[in-house]
Amino acid sequence: MDKNKTILIKGAGEKASAVAWGLFSQGFRRIIMTDIENPLAERRGVCFSEAAFEQGKEIEGIRVERSRHSMDSINSILSNGAIPLLVSPDYMLLQDIRPDIIVDGIMAKRNTGTFIEQAPLVIALGPGFCAGRDVHYVIETNPNIPGLGTIIESGCAEEHTGIPTEVQGKSLERLLLSPGTGVLYAEKNIGDPVSKGDTIGYVGDKKLQSPIPGVVWGLIRTPANVKEGQKLGDIHPGSNREICFKITPQANKITASVIDAITRRYN
Repeated sequence: MDKNKTILIKGAGEKASAVAWGLFSQGFRRIIMTDIENPLAERRGVCFSEAAFEQGKEIEGIRVERSRHSMDSINSILSNGAIPLLVSPDYMLLQDIRPDIIVDGIMAKRNTGTFIEQAPLVIALGPGFCAGRDVHYVIETNPNIPGLGTIIESGCAEEHTGIPTEVQGKSLERLLLSPGTGVLYAEKNIGDPVSKGDTIGYVGDKKLQSPIPGVVWGLIRTPANVKEGQKLGDIHPGSNREICFKITPQANKITASVIDAITRRYN
């Protein structure tokens, strides 16, 4: 299979980053990512979206660098062995990229503007797309069903229930939910150890407290405007902070399916 194909990955959150990491690891070197100006990724230890703020982000040995809005900048980053991240690119620049493959990893649970005509192969992660109509393949991303990673050639992915994956017997109780509406300021960061009841941040004068002991696994970048009840992140009930900087088995399974879908089309 020709691994010089240009792959455009929309989104740079946890799942999209895992896909980019996996494709790069498999020898695909013309990968370009996009994201919005202020992404609200939670598992920031494994999200290339952090490059939007820090100019660069490395995950398990693979680096993404924020690119200027020009093909010269994109090609310079690619030639240096990194993946360029375009922040809120304009339509004309995306046209200039001329991707062979598009992977929509935005995970918005709705189609924000990806169509089957945009590339010879278009793949979408999760609900909001219909394979055979909107895109060529949809990858199942619901972590709570046996079909995680299924390549759907006709039809749609399962709607997400909002129930997180169980970790060490903990599911909903792991979530960090906003205690109010306002601006969130964090006092903890990804990987920090916490006890039950520890203050992770504030929304106004209301404390965001850890619901269980463990380590901060997910937490949106702050300051950020939030609404009461909004999911802001989660706690891993273990004590090993390194888990916060490792791609999960679930994300790797989704990545393997993306690679399989590409292989189906081009082998």
